Amino acid sequence: MALFFYGKIYFFARCGVNAVIFYTVYIFRASVDRSPGAEGGEGIVDEHSATIIVGVVQFLATFGEDQTIPK
Repeated sequence: MALFFYGKIYFFARCGVNAVIFYTVYIFRASVDRSPGAEGGEGIVDEHSATIIVGVVQFLATFGEDQTIPK
C-alpha cells in the first residue's frame, strides 16, 4: 500500500500537478477580471480562500479515491 502512495507522489511530481497546486494563489489572483468595465475587479472569494477550498476538495477526494480503488 505504501508503494501506491509513493507512486502517487511521484506521478504528481512528474506530471506538473504540484506546480499548479503551489501557484494556486497566483492563478486565482490572475483570473480576476480587471478589465476597465469590471466592477471592483474582485472575485467571489479572495485567492487565499480559493486556495484553501482547493486543498479541502483534494483532501476529501482522497477519501473517495480510497473507496473506489479495489483492494
